[in-house]
Amino acid sequence: MRERLAELLTPPLCRTGRPADALAAYEATRQRLAEAMDTDPGPALRSLHERALRRAPALLPSPPRLRRRAGRGYFAVVVPCWG
Repeated sequence: MRERLAELLTPPLCRTGRPADALAAYEATRQRLAEAMDTDPGPALRSLHERALRRAPALLPSPPRLRRRAGRGYFAVVVPCWG
């Protein structure tokens, strides 16, 4: 089904401040699996779901990093999308 897609979406959604969307993707996948195949998500997706619920540090947004711009003498904030 789309279980792998939910596994791939969960970390970036959490890291970009959208944990509710990550949890909604899990729930939609869980419902589809239950209806279509009468089964639950696999261990990898369940683990990601539990980590998202616990707000595991690996899934939290990274703090902005400061970088010195070449030849300018000032700092710019760089916010990573994928952490």
